[in-house]
Amino acid sequence: MPARVTALSIVDALAADLRDRIFRGSLTSEDPLTETEIARTYEVARPTAKAAIEKLVGEGLLQRNAHKTARVPLLGPDDVRDIYRTRQTIEADVLARLAQTRTVPDDARVANAEIATALAARFSVAISSAAANLQ
Repeated sequence: MPARVTALSIVDALAADLRDRIFRGSLTSEDPLTETEIARTYEVARPTAKAAIEKLVGEGLLQRNAHKTARVPLLGPDDVRDIYRTRQTIEADVLARLAQTRTVPDDARVANAEIATALAARFSVAISSAAANLQ
């Protein structure tokens, strides 16, 4: 069966690339994102650059005041706490639902096996080091 392909508009493709750069950390709060610079870098029209920036502003990945340069928001301690509280709520709900159906996702089994392997390797190295120090 052939792989599915999703058609993207230029705006969506541009926003996707900028989003990826934000997630990878290659765009930070120190990097000003102007419509002119984005248009020049990606060789697109300025309205296209503006639409992509506005899309990411709408997603909360960029901040911009009226007629100002867009920037990646700088997360403070309150933002980080909020993210972890939100994750805690979502993850607790997911775990409760999985427990009710006694379901263990395959990815969870794989992750647990990898953790067990890593722990075993770490402990064997620690035991070997301790034994070597006794000699």
